[in-house]
Parts: sequence; structure tokens; C-alpha cells
Amino acid sequence: MTNDKSGSIFKFQLEHDKGYAYAEILAYPDCGDNEFMARVFTLIDFELDTKRSIEEITQSGVYLGPLVINKFPSVKGKTPWNYIGRNPDSDFELTPVKNHNMMRLHDDWSLLGPWQLFRGYGFDVSHELLDYEDVRHYETDILTHKDAVPTKVTMRQIIDKGERLSEYYDFDELGNRNLLVQVVNTYYPKQVAQGVLSEVLKAR
Repeated sequence: MTNDKSGSIFKFQLEHDKGYAYAEILAYPDCGDNEFMARVFTLIDFELDTKRSIEEITQSGVYLGPLVINKFPSVKGKTPWNYIGRNPDSDFELTPVKNHNMMRLHDDWSLLGPWQLFRGYGFDVSHELLDYEDVRHYETDILTHKDAVPTKVTMRQIIDKGERLSEYYDFDELGNRNLLVQVVNTYYPKQVAQGVLSEVLKAR
């Protein structure tokens, strides 16, 4: 079940002057604490006032997510997201999510196994055990603070542009470290992920 917040598209500012990204919010009232998910699109603007159509935004493709987020974005406050409109063609089907009970204790998730892949929710949930390379491209069920979404997108932008992450973030800070681990273990192949981890972290 979804509600009238589903399909809402917002524009939000990235960190370190990397521009502005777009995200679609998917709302699932029956999922309890996992009620909201954010799907970030590939399109990046460098001016807040740049006007885009909903079709232009959504057809750029999914760049990150869907991420389970802690709350619906606000258009006010210290970190406001700008409401753009609603996607009339939104796909509300729940995407499978991965989980391993040791993932928060390790940087290189490919060393862990087997992983659980969950489909559905509530009484309709099912899961199977798989090797990590079979679930790598799926997001986790980790609850992400809404304000951490720009950080994740920015980190991926920096990696994609071949820049040094250590010039932008302090990875002695646990929050930054955890977000980077989540990004590289999901959106990059094993060799690339291990290269990034060895460059900026002392892998656990």
C-alpha cells in the first residue's frame, strides 16, 4: 500500500559545491519504521533555479537507491528539500534489500557471506541466502537519515570523477566512514570498491 506522498520529487543540494540532485520519495505506510524510501536520479544541476520537467528527471535513470530513509523531506528548516512535483508514472514496487548481521563491523562486504536478500514486507516477506556478488547491486535495509542522502550522492560523484575522497571528507569520523562503506560496496564492482577502501580507510 502507498499513500499520496508517494511519487513526490524533490531537488536538494549536494555537498562541497557539487550541485543539486533530484530524488523521488516512495511511501509505504504498512512498512512501519521503513515507511519512506528515496530514489535519487542521475541528473545533476549546478543552479538551484534550473527548471526541469518530471519526465526529464526520471528518464535520466536511477543513480542511488532506493534508500530507506527516516522521514519525509521537509521544505523548511536547516536542510530543506525543494518540492518539484509528483511523478504520475511512479513504480511503487518494493525493491529487494540485502542484509548481513556483520556488515556494520566490516568494510569489505565481499568477505562476508552468505547474505540475505529480502523481498516484500510484513507477512508477505521472503528471503534467500546468496553470495555477495549476487546481491552487491541491491541496497541494504539500513535506515538512512534524510540528511545523509546528499552525502552519499556527493561521495559517489567524487569517486566517479576520479577525485580523492580524502580531500573532501574526514574518515576518522565514523559517520563518514559508514556512509562510504555502504556506497562503495553497493555501486561499484569488487576491484573498484577495494581500491577506494584501501585508499581512504584502514579496512577492518
